[in-house]
Amino acid sequence: MENGQVPAGLGSLASLLREIAGHVVAATEWMDRDHPDAEALHAEADQIDQAGIRLGELAKTIKQEDCG
Repeated sequence: MENGQVPAGLGSLASLLREIAGHVVAATEWMDRDHPDAEALHAEADQIDQAGIRLGELAKTIKQEDCG
């Protein structure tokens, strides 16, 4: 792989995960907030979003190390 491909790929994956998390939350809008499934989906969306954040941070770290 060429330099920059890994961080770029991780950054794209991070963005995709965060977008998916947003869609999961949006899909629960028709449910009652206290519904157990809505709560579970919100928890899953939060985990997906956190994974996206961590991947984005990893991509930035790898990019900085490649440039530094």
